[in-house]
Amino acid sequence: IRYRLDGTIDVASDYEYEGAAIRKITQRDRFGRILSIAIYEGLAEEELQKSLTTYGLDGQVSEITTYFYDAVTKVLDKTVAESVSGVIATSKFEGARRHERVKEVKVQQKDSTGVIRDETLTRYLYKATDASSNPIPFDLQVLERTETRNLKATVPGTATHPLMQVQYFTGARGEEVLDYVKQY
Repeated sequence: IRYRLDGTIDVASDYEYEGAAIRKITQRDRFGRILSIAIYEGLAEEELQKSLTTYGLDGQVSEITTYFYDAVTKVLDKTVAESVSGVIATSKFEGARRHERVKEVKVQQKDSTGVIRDETLTRYLYKATDASSNPIPFDLQVLERTETRNLKATVPGTATHPLMQVQYFTGARGEEVLDYVKQY
């Protein structure tokens, strides 16, 4: 349960189990409206999220996210989120199981005829070396910046997509906050 500043319930989560394994988490707002339903599979304490369906305040599905894992290691490989408006965001991950981090996010748009067009690609860049050029362990690397490219265009005379935006971050691992943004 998450509470509002006035002490009333903001969001409540209902957990459904099969034995000791989580199978479903339903989140509801303070009015009882379903906000999201997460589906899990796997053994207890090794559950993997299979999907997440989010709902608008009107009760209609707004987005469905599907999770894909490596068949052997069970490391999160990617997620595909598709909104009812036709926006498709495919996030790719890197790292060991339960230590995955976002590597890149590709955004596409599906039009009314079903044609899918690439929109943007955002790469996540982490600080891999310290000031003395010593390697930083993977689990301690902080998000340094993201770079977003426009996939609908190319730089004249090249096959390179133009840079749209770079976001710079500051803070410790897991506590990074946006510092500043460069728009192009």
